Amino acid sequence: MIRILHPWFLLYLISIPILWRMAQKVRVLGKGRKTLALLLRFAVLIALVLALAEVEFLEKGEGLAVFFAIDRSSSVPQDEQQFSLAYVQERLDAIPEGDQAGILFFGKDAAIQENPGENVKLQEYQTNINAEGSDLEAAVSLAMAAFPDGKQKRIVLLTDGNQTQGDIESAARRSKASGVDLRLLPLEYSYTQEVLVEDIVLPANIREKEPFTIKATALAQEAGTGSLRIMENGEVIAQREVDLSPGKNVYQISRSIEKAGVYNYEAVLEAINDRRSSNNRAQNFAIVKGMPRVLLLESESEDGRFLAASLLAEGIQTEMRTPDQLPSNLRELQAYDSVILSNVHSSELAHSQQKMLEAAVSDLGIGLVMIGGPESFDAGGYRGTPVERALPVTMDVKQKRVIPSGALVMIMHSCEIPQGNYWAQATAEEALNLLSRNDYVGFLYYGMGGEKWLFPLEKAGDKRSQRDAIRNLRNTSIGDMPSFDATLKMAYDDLIKVSANLKHIVIMSDGDPQRPDPVLLQNIKNAKISVSTVCIAPHNPSNSEMMSDLAQFTGGNFYLIRNNKDLPKIFIKEASVVRRNTLVEEPFTPAVSQPSEIIRGFDGGFPQLGGYDVVGPRPEAETVLVSHKNDPVLAQWRYGLGKSVAFTSDAKPRWGENWLNWEGYAKFWSQLVRWTLRSGEEENFQIQTTYDGDRVKVVVDALTPEGEFINNLSFSAASIDPSHQSKEFSMRQTEPGRYEGVFSADAQGSYILSMSYKGSNGEEGNVVSGMAIPYSPEHSTTRQNDAILKRISEIGGKPLLTAQDSVFTHDLEATGDIQPLWPFFLGAALILFFCDVAVRRVFFELPQLQRFMARVWDWLMFPFRRRTAPIGPATEEIGKLMQAKARASEVEPARAELKDDFLRRLEAVKEEELAKIDESAVKPNLSWQEAKKDEEPQKFADEEKDAYTSALFRAKQRAKDSLDERRK
Repeated sequence: MIRILHPWFLLYLISIPILWRMAQKVRVLGKGRKTLALLLRFAVLIALVLALAEVEFLEKGEGLAVFFAIDRSSSVPQDEQQFSLAYVQERLDAIPEGDQAGILFFGKDAAIQENPGENVKLQEYQTNINAEGSDLEAAVSLAMAAFPDGKQKRIVLLTDGNQTQGDIESAARRSKASGVDLRLLPLEYSYTQEVLVEDIVLPANIREKEPFTIKATALAQEAGTGSLRIMENGEVIAQREVDLSPGKNVYQISRSIEKAGVYNYEAVLEAINDRRSSNNRAQNFAIVKGMPRVLLLESESEDGRFLAASLLAEGIQTEMRTPDQLPSNLRELQAYDSVILSNVHSSELAHSQQKMLEAAVSDLGIGLVMIGGPESFDAGGYRGTPVERALPVTMDVKQKRVIPSGALVMIMHSCEIPQGNYWAQATAEEALNLLSRNDYVGFLYYGMGGEKWLFPLEKAGDKRSQRDAIRNLRNTSIGDMPSFDATLKMAYDDLIKVSANLKHIVIMSDGDPQRPDPVLLQNIKNAKISVSTVCIAPHNPSNSEMMSDLAQFTGGNFYLIRNNKDLPKIFIKEASVVRRNTLVEEPFTPAVSQPSEIIRGFDGGFPQLGGYDVVGPRPEAETVLVSHKNDPVLAQWRYGLGKSVAFTSDAKPRWGENWLNWEGYAKFWSQLVRWTLRSGEEENFQIQTTYDGDRVKVVVDALTPEGEFINNLSFSAASIDPSHQSKEFSMRQTEPGRYEGVFSADAQGSYILSMSYKGSNGEEGNVVSGMAIPYSPEHSTTRQNDAILKRISEIGGKPLLTAQDSVFTHDLEATGDIQPLWPFFLGAALILFFCDVAVRRVFFELPQLQRFMARVWDWLMFPFRRRTAPIGPATEEIGKLMQAKARASEVEPARAELKDDFLRRLEAVKEEELAKIDESAVKPNLSWQEAKKDEEPQKFADEEKDAYTSALFRAKQRAKDSLDERRK
């Protein structure tokens, strides 16, 4: 079957008769040549038109391909899902010969389990999909794309019709236009006596000790009773028996908060005969505002009390915690206006918590202060972390000063640890990330052939080669190390050769290798090389004791690991040991580099400090105080919506002993912390959020304190999901004082909304709110969506399927295997064009063309012509030729002998004639006289010079005459 995609291009063929008529007037070419040229010209035109029209050859098949798309979303009950499996398997067992079937599952996404084939089996669900949503459009689109060509195509969609995303009606129209038959088999169910909690509503702004109302809304299908619980931060604050009416039910309780912070509320409703408990709860949280609060994270509480007491004395509410008590989510961190990290090592904070701190500063406007010490900044392993990105300083020192390098050797004996190669890889890469390009790093292990270097002790540089070697470690077999001696000796020999300020060895093992030689350990200790040991899964207590003794003897640390997940933290901490060369521990007096609000009122200068962490300044930041070596001591900047400060010395007795006795100590730290506090939020802005499917609609009503609309605001909005990922979304004004925006929310949990704005008159501010998604909309359905199912059926023009209907009926038109022909027409047009040029420009006679075509035809047909094979060794004709050749070969020697005799005689005649010429040359010249009839004419006097040439001609003639006589 021929199909033309752009048939209107064929209208150009109307010009052929007109062009033929015009060409008849051309008189340049002969009649035959002109006719041939015109035919070629029109053939080129026709080929080009067919190429532009995109002519295709459609080869249709008789087979049928059926794709079964099975709904596995949470809204479909378990018994209906089992019915889907049984229905599809029954149809697969009876696939007609020549037909094919495929299987895909879908929920929030779609995935193919079996591509179309003739022998497809389905035993159980084997493809993982997200069941917390329904995207029917994605299922239909995936099936259409996976169909084989040349088949009749049908999609059997087994679904309840409830969709949370996508547009199934649009997909149904596309499938019909593409010739794909979309049939629906409804998965029917109905929940009776179903009760679900729709929402828990809280006021937008809550003040300390201010009463407010909590509203819980629930939907019930039938009248009944239930038990309602309202919880605040996990504790029950209200519980009552409630009466349920069909439809929406609203319950209220009064509450007041004594202390500012973030409070999580949850409403749970339990009813008799309720079949699904997943939709019986709703969550929300409230931000209760009060005096500014600061969270101080301090590992050493005894030394941290000085700073905490000073801030409290200055009227700043400060809560001191250990690093492991840092909130794990932004909702809880929202209760604080600034966070202080005082000499906190990065290994004490999870990577997710560090991302949360960065998001808190950039998106929520919460302040961040990092105070130095031996466990802070680069010495604390913050190089390349999310926290470093939020700081006004960088751990990469780019000044032209020499920073002493460190050297780290990792010895891995992880063969007996579950997933040992993986943990060796993970921990080594974490350690490598903390080193600077000038630090030395090496990796030792026991493999085939004994102890060896994965990569030798070398400068880290750009770390690419070392990182590649570590990532390929999983393909390397780490063997059971018999003794620590060989690897420790290899590490020691290389470490003493490098020039590094700090040299460190980290061993990970189960402790069963032989105890190292005491002499070797003494040499390591004398060389000021520390050894830390990480013992995991020891076979007996003696293994861990040996590794503890090894670390204690060399001045390292010992770790007994109970959980493999703690390994990366340990290696981060140990790798940062070699970064302590960035500490400068010598007295200095900080100098003012540029003015700032933080140091306002300290015109008399600052006391002496005992040390600091070496860091590099950021060009965008403000360096306020510098050391005697011009390194940053105090730096500040704005990061997103928030502010952060870096103080590279400490606030403790180690380096700041003189500051603790300074009368300006409390004032300095209170001014520094107040500068970072989150700015006050606009209280007259009302925020409403509506959750629909996987999208959240945000409405902001901007009002002045007098209740007037605020127009023409420019918003910068972002949503922060439960995993602390920030996504920007746009807000636009839709009504006077009203601004609306939409963002996607595809995960359950708490979402923080951060919106900053600027007005036409220069006013600016920020608004922070949030919402909680307790469960997916999949859990809010009570029956199949008959309306959607009916509309899809009407679009396709086919009735809904039943469990008894056959789906392998051949009543469709095959789409066929498409072969585009336009490349062939385009190639033909190109060849015919050159033929046309040759006919018009190359002059030849018609017989010449006929002979040429005959030769071409003979050449083309030569391989196909039948040729008779010879009967004997040669035919009679060939025999005659062979005889003639033999005779010729016999005559040839005689002719050669005759030729040689002729040449000898010719040479003799030539010599005789030359002698006569020489003889006549000596005779006197005779005067001219009339020649007689039989005599040679007399020569002129001047002809003497030509006598020689004449004599040669005469000799040649005589030789020729003599040869002719002999031949006679």
